[in-house]
Amino acid sequence: MHEVIDKFLPFLALCLIAFYSNIPCGFMRAKYPKFSFKWFLWLHASIPILIYCRVQWEISAWSIPFSILIAILSQVIATK
Repeated sequence: MHEVIDKFLPFLALCLIAFYSNIPCGFMRAKYPKFSFKWFLWLHASIPILIYCRVQWEISAWSIPFSILIAILSQVIATK
């Protein structure tokens, strides 16, 4: 049981970081014209943080689609 928890907690933390780090990015992205340089900058601003966490916590590459989906959802929520 501990093995499952030990693998799930870093994944859960990564998902929470993806969600909460992208809300401010979504607010900032909404201020700029679509497809401008700053729009792309804020769209991708959280990626280095997520990559660093995934590598440091040795989370499988299978987590990438989930973290991208959560990041997109949080940016959409922030712009509404």
